[in-house]
Amino acid sequence: WYLNPPLPIMYLEVATPLLDEIIVENNNTRATMTQDIIELSRYLMELAIYDLHLSAERPSSVAHAAILVAMNHLHVSTRMVNEWLSLTLEHSSYKTDCCIPRLQRILAVNGESLSSAWSSMPSPTSPTNVEDHA
Repeated sequence: WYLNPPLPIMYLEVATPLLDEIIVENNNTRATMTQDIIELSRYLMELAIYDLHLSAERPSSVAHAAILVAMNHLHVSTRMVNEWLSLTLEHSSYKTDCCIPRLQRILAVNGESLSSAWSSMPSPTSPTNVEDHA
């Protein structure tokens, strides 16, 4: 653990099935909601590496906070957020609460480029021949 400590991404991988279950359970009509939360959380965790304060926090606290910030940014219903919080996956909500404002600030600073990048992404279609790929 000292050589290769756990990363926030590992926490996200473990939490993904639970998150997916909550969203399916609440009959969310948006099929990509889980994927959007995961991608935004992953993006926040990658940017958190450069924040000295967040790099000193527990990886699970950073990951848990990133998921909550992503849920808030994507306007996930309060019911789903409360259900997520009821799982008590993070033993120190104080530490998570300390990470949330910093991640929100990171998102605010980088959010402009994020929304323009997502809106300019091409639709995910597979090429059917070599000319389509080029």
